[in-house]
Amino acid sequence: MFERFSAGRVPIVGPIGIFVHDWSKPEDGHPRLFDHGALEWVTTAHPRLVASVYSSSAIVLIAWSVYAGVGPLAIVLGAILGVVVWSLTEYLIHRYLFHFVPRSRLGVALAYLSHGVHHAYPRDPHRLVLPLIVSAPVGGALFAGALLAGPSTFPVLAGFALGYLAYDLIHYRLHAYEADSGVFKWLRRYHFQHHFSVPDRQFGVSTPIWDYVFRTGR
Repeated sequence: MFERFSAGRVPIVGPIGIFVHDWSKPEDGHPRLFDHGALEWVTTAHPRLVASVYSSSAIVLIAWSVYAGVGPLAIVLGAILGVVVWSLTEYLIHRYLFHFVPRSRLGVALAYLSHGVHHAYPRDPHRLVLPLIVSAPVGGALFAGALLAGPSTFPVLAGFALGYLAYDLIHYRLHAYEADSGVFKWLRRYHFQHHFSVPDRQFGVSTPIWDYVFRTGR
């Protein structure tokens, strides 16, 4: 479970600090995170921007694979592998990176910045997808690795990018809109149990499969 932390400004580096709220008690609203406007802006994101960046990246990678002579079957299988790898990565990041228990003031600031603010204000429309300032450097590093490994890895990275994009858009959909029936209603209920009932379980967002595999379902 999340521990309770005192609300207030927590310094990170020099004059830069963030405003922390108790993320064990979810609220509605859009709180200010930084006292610097530029930092506040780059730590928010719109789903359309994220969708355009990562869908375009996947298309370029697939086209590059075709141009490099990678066969159709290898492209399809590589893309599927990339989606599967992303789904496991999503689970592991959410469980171990986003939900680590901070032991210091800096740890509290980093935990709140990475994920705590989303639990404190789960319906904040400006913080439902990961900002590009976080995801783009990771994507760039993976692309550099794919360049070193060769064109056969491009479909895998394309599938990884599409899996990540699906996660971000599904997460946005679950928080921003009600669902009357179907899979989104079930996923929304499943994910909201994580937010409002069992924050130390049910880490899957786009799929609950890894919660079943690792027995972290409710």
